[in-house]
Amino acid sequence: MIGLGYEGLSIDEFCSQVLTQGVSVVVDVRLNALSRKPGFSKNGLRAALAQAGVDYLHFPVLGNPRDNRDGFALPGSRAGDDARNRYGALISTTDALSAIAEISALASTSVVGVMCFEKDQHECHRELVIERVEAALHALSQPARA
Repeated sequence: MIGLGYEGLSIDEFCSQVLTQGVSVVVDVRLNALSRKPGFSKNGLRAALAQAGVDYLHFPVLGNPRDNRDGFALPGSRAGDDARNRYGALISTTDALSAIAEISALASTSVVGVMCFEKDQHECHRELVIERVEAALHALSQPARA
């Protein structure tokens, strides 16, 4: 599992970073896969990644609502904690847990890059997605108890 942020990158730089890190599947966790940056809206991104030999999946159910984003820019603050707690509840729904299970299955056999805009993963909700996927992978690797 690798966190990917495209802030400050061109689409070519982003694809180069993805390839350098050995990512075979990019999982987009933006609520809306739209961007003012050329190449980072859903169809353009999918095409650029396909050209690089990388798969693309979009999981809008794991997106962070617009009104909950500002707190993530303030990790360790009350606003940051509130935003993380709210987002944690949002990704505890059945649909979100299903998406996390799907990403976990992919991550058990491939290098998965979880993507959003922010360069700093600690200021982005993808950090929580990655934590949940890693917890799911850990649970899968534990021997069953009788």
